[in-house]
Amino acid sequence: MFLSRDEDAVKKVRFWATQARDPAPHYQHSEIGYNYRMSNIVAGIGRGQLPYLDEHIRRKREIYTT
Repeated sequence: MFLSRDEDAVKKVRFWATQARDPAPHYQHSEIGYNYRMSNIVAGIGRGQLPYLDEHIRRKREIYTT
């Protein structure tokens, strides 16, 4: 899952996640892309964890600084 308030970053990640296919009439790629897509189940699990995101980030930072 990718979360960002940076609209340009979101567009770039979506481009890469859809195999970096250029908007051309034929199948063309100007960059290396990936086929990273989540299943509905994985998306549901991620969505269920979003309310705890701040807590997870706080704990990761705590672990990092000790």
